[in-house]
Amino acid sequence: DSTFAIMKKKNIVPLLLRHLGAYSILELLMKVVSEAEENFFERQISWLYDLDLVGQLINKMNSDMDAEVHGNASVALVGFINQQQQLSWTSSPSRLASALVAPESVKALLDKTLQGNASTLEHGLFVLVELVRHGLSVARNGGEDMPMITE
Repeated sequence: DSTFAIMKKKNIVPLLLRHLGAYSILELLMKVVSEAEENFFERQISWLYDLDLVGQLINKMNSDMDAEVHGNASVALVGFINQQQQLSWTSSPSRLASALVAPESVKALLDKTLQGNASTLEHGLFVLVELVRHGLSVARNGGEDMPMITE
């Protein structure tokens, strides 16, 4: 609990996002998100969700950013989908995964993917393929673990 309180007070997550090109930063970010998703009701860390982490990661798919940033942003976004699949049998839908499949997020990701460079195309398509793959998996299993893209 105190770790999350310090992270909120020191505004750590936006600082981590500035250095997303480093894989160790991605690992730390994913660990924070994982802990937040698994313990949301116990720790009351809604501030993490108020940061629009999905939107900030999609914005990292800007063609002005390095390929390492694109790659790590796409790994984080796909991580939200994979994390939802692991959590689905024990908890409610992930707020981050739900934000990712929201029509405005998918549109923003498509725009960044198609209007960028070779790196944004490669990494954006990676995320989009995983979104489609997850949607097909949910449809095949007849479940609604995570909202599917509706528009």
